[in-house]
Amino acid sequence: MVEHSARQASGIAAAAALGWRGVVLAPVELFGCRCRPVVELDLEVHRTRRAHGFLPQLDEDVLAIWEWPESDGPAPALTLRGALFPVGRSWRRALGEARRWYGFGPAALLDPTGTACADEDCRWECAFAGVGLVSGLDPGPAVVAAEARPDSLGRVSADRWVEEFLYEAALTAGAFPAE
Repeated sequence: MVEHSARQASGIAAAAALGWRGVVLAPVELFGCRCRPVVELDLEVHRTRRAHGFLPQLDEDVLAIWEWPESDGPAPALTLRGALFPVGRSWRRALGEARRWYGFGPAALLDPTGTACADEDCRWECAFAGVGLVSGLDPGPAVVAAEARPDSLGRVSADRWVEEFLYEAALTAGAFPAE
């Protein structure tokens, strides 16, 4: 099931404040970073993939082939809109994780208490890094997140691996409507 709690509600509010459309998934760990991905589901692609037996694929060789321009592999069933990194004891740690995420999409710190948002150093560091900063107490962003990496840089199979990993997480969470 998709998580519906106060924590989920703050994630939904943060994504909305940042202008990220989509579903806020439960926390996942990717590349040593714990985050709450915000994904936009493509129901038509999902239905087509299910009909043809294309479940989430995490085999790097298969994904590399799917990313070839000549490939007729299935399209991604979701689009990553951003990732929320919860501020725990240290906003610096959360910011370090968010910076590592830059290659995959926009990132923002989610500060449940508003303490990091009140810290001028945190706001400056987030602005410098292009990482958003949103308080769990205030609906508006303290710092707006930078856009994702430009499309002109091109996709790599790691981009697709992240999408497939999140597709699997979305299916497990019940984010796609039952058929």
